[in-house]
Amino acid sequence: NNSLIQLEKLTPLTAKCKNHTLYLDASGEVNLLPEDLDNGSTGDGIEFALTKSYFSCNDTGEQNVTLTVTGENGNFTSCNAVVTVFDTIPPRVECHKNFEVYAGDYGVAVIDAMEIIADTFDACGIDTFELDRDSITCEIPEENLVTLTVSDANGNISSCTANVIVVDTIAPEISCMPDFSRYLNPYEQGYFVNSADWAADARDNCGISTMVPFLNGEEIQGIMADNIPELKAGVHTIDWYVTDGSENISTCNIVITIEKRPTSIRMLDKKVNNEEEVIQIQAVLVDELLVLGIDGKLLKITFENDTVTAVTDANGILTADIAFPLNQSGSYTLNVYFE
Repeated sequence: NNSLIQLEKLTPLTAKCKNHTLYLDASGEVNLLPEDLDNGSTGDGIEFALTKSYFSCNDTGEQNVTLTVTGENGNFTSCNAVVTVFDTIPPRVECHKNFEVYAGDYGVAVIDAMEIIADTFDACGIDTFELDRDSITCEIPEENLVTLTVSDANGNISSCTANVIVVDTIAPEISCMPDFSRYLNPYEQGYFVNSADWAADARDNCGISTMVPFLNGEEIQGIMADNIPELKAGVHTIDWYVTDGSENISTCNIVITIEKRPTSIRMLDKKVNNEEEVIQIQAVLVDELLVLGIDGKLLKITFENDTVTAVTDANGILTADIAFPLNQSGSYTLNVYFE
């Protein structure tokens, strides 16, 4: 018997690849399809398979992927391709529009990048947060624009801007001179205090705005010595009020005690002038603090209904004649006054 054999021409099975580039989506993922790598593979009823088809943030860069081509009779062949995965989507970042920072002891406020951020996201993760400046002074409390730049692990960057407002809650430091006492000079009804004695010293991290003294509750206009009123004998209080630019206030006070100067009159001598019927007396006006005579002061001497005055000499001694009828016997009182 003769048999007929029919031959069928088959297409050769080949695998041809090409390199491919992938870009991660906003979720940090991307899928590879066989046709992305196929570069004209041949064969009858062929099917494709990939050694790797899913890529994520961990796969950025070059990846070797094998494309396998399988024919209808089960034969297969393969080729290799380089798949390059890129992340080109920048991070999402949003800053607080107005952000408050607090000035420190030296007027400098430190800015924390994480506190400026209102919202941020990147599928592949944030790598760095950088501010164009990380500190600011209270010289300009408002309208301080700060730019935050965010970078992901693949070098994509985004930025946002915040207005940083410097808040100063630190009150000024103030120190007053110690409390003190002064004595009135004889014949003086008031005392003018030297400005250095009632001065105050103040500092503030952001600068002093006003520094005002009050004497017994009333403002002193200016701080020169001739601006403080004459202080009468008694106790007086000077209150200092210091304010900074943020209206933080501090105070201190000085208590000034003005006392009358202690003096005394000591009788030195008395002489009787029989011919002129007078008694000559000598007395000394003494400063009890210095234990010295006080010169140039007017004293009053009274006897019965008679009054005379005398001025002390350089040693504080006065000499005065008091009319006295020497023919009258008895006990008499003579008074010497200094006011």
